[in-house]
Amino acid sequence: MWVLMNTAEREEFLAGVHVGVLSAAAGKPGQTLAVPVWYSYRPGGLLTVLTGRRSRKAAAIRAAGRFSLCVQDDSPPYRYVSVEGPVVGEEELDPAERLAMARRYLGAVGGDQYVTDNPDPDRKNVAFRMRPEHWLSQDQGKGQAALPRRARAVPTARLRSESPPRNTDAAAITPGRGARARCRICGAPDRRIRTRISSRVATVKRAPIAQFCARAALWFWERTVSAIVRPVRSDRLPGPGDWQAVR
Repeated sequence: MWVLMNTAEREEFLAGVHVGVLSAAAGKPGQTLAVPVWYSYRPGGLLTVLTGRRSRKAAAIRAAGRFSLCVQDDSPPYRYVSVEGPVVGEEELDPAERLAMARRYLGAVGGDQYVTDNPDPDRKNVAFRMRPEHWLSQDQGKGQAALPRRARAVPTARLRSESPPRNTDAAAITPGRGARARCRICGAPDRRIRTRISSRVATVKRAPIAQFCARAALWFWERTVSAIVRPVRSDRLPGPGDWQAVR
């Protein structure tokens, strides 16, 4: 289940360090340009995107007069925020702002190296400011927290703590005579299970050393073995030596 973020949560998420996907109408009607970009944002302020003055991004943004930006967290629990709004300004890029943007994504050392390796003496880059008007957001983590207790996954440590102690004494797990063990496959309490085998009612009791589900074994018996062999005697349950092949 997905849950919307509130205003503070979505603004805080957008202000985090994410690579955004900028989208703007480009060219003919119906065509859209979508490219990854660096950006900066402060809660309650304007969203800033830096790009080349003659880039396709800049041309599309100028022509449309607005653009959208989507950022996401690509690791569980998944979250995303998408904003759209008008461009309120195109400004000459301040070298200090360009350095701050590089450090935001690459760190102090990496940012300084990036600016050194990519100088802009002719001021070929510009900054576009956008005022977010429309917001979309979802947080899968909040949806998981809202699930009822019975729908949540049970931690492995809890399952182990609730597992019955191993005991070789059959009386220790017999119903009414001690701790009640549970089947390791179906989770059913240890009890006498009545089922039908070859048109007869048999009573099966799970032994303490059995590590499989009695019900699963009987289901397999009814659908496979009983179709191949049949008992020689009918006054008691068949034993290992009481079967003959059906001709």
